[in-house]
Amino acid sequence: MKLARGFEELREVLKMFRCKMDVWFYESEVDEPSKLIVDELIARDIATMNARPAVR
Repeated sequence: MKLARGFEELREVLKMFRCKMDVWFYESEVDEPSKLIVDELIARDIATMNARPAVR
């Protein structure tokens, strides 16, 4: 998989600061699981979805 230019630049910046990422997450990998978490929090009345989403 060829990384987008932005990812290549990010990796170079992190390398300059000697920062090593243990794991890289891509939006496509976490999009659906995160929606399920939000649905669960709403169902448990821990979070709300309105004009200004909030965690209680």
